[in-house]
Amino acid sequence: MANNCFNWIQVYGSDLTKAQELIREAIKRNNEGYGWLPEGFEHRDGYIHYLFDLDDIVMDNGGISFQCWTKWSPPIEELKGLAKMCEGTEWRCQYEESGMQLYGRLVIKDGEVVSHIFIDDNDMKRIEQDAEYNVYFDGELVDSESVAVEEMLDEKEMGIRYNKLKTEGSVSNAEAQ
Repeated sequence: MANNCFNWIQVYGSDLTKAQELIREAIKRNNEGYGWLPEGFEHRDGYIHYLFDLDDIVMDNGGISFQCWTKWSPPIEELKGLAKMCEGTEWRCQYEESGMQLYGRLVIKDGEVVSHIFIDDNDMKRIEQDAEYNVYFDGELVDSESVAVEEMLDEKEMGIRYNKLKTEGSVSNAEAQ
């Protein structure tokens, strides 16, 4: 039996018409009891990575957001293909597959991954659980493992933004120290 990966997906762009059409198609397929990928997608690694159980779908002029599941891993290749089909859009995905400890965030523009941060084994060492199932992050009690993972992803994302600003010269060396 496959592990399921939970995905929170947002789509932004000046023209979301094509993306909205694709999401409506996905909703229809899901309501019929099927997973969904647009026509023309190939199965990768011999596995089918359909988006299924779409939920909490919001479509307006500001963007599109929805939640869905995929088998085994986040739908990186599938989102790259969707972004390519929907020219000028940005697809953001935060994913979680706790069975294999896969956690991350990615941004895709024009069919290419422009940012992908994830939690690795060393990061997970910062989380501990005691015999009473209390969860500790860096020695501090937290509500859940998810809270700790969110904090680590935020730290990594802030570090990437800061380093980019520093490289661009927007942050001086004095400010960096």
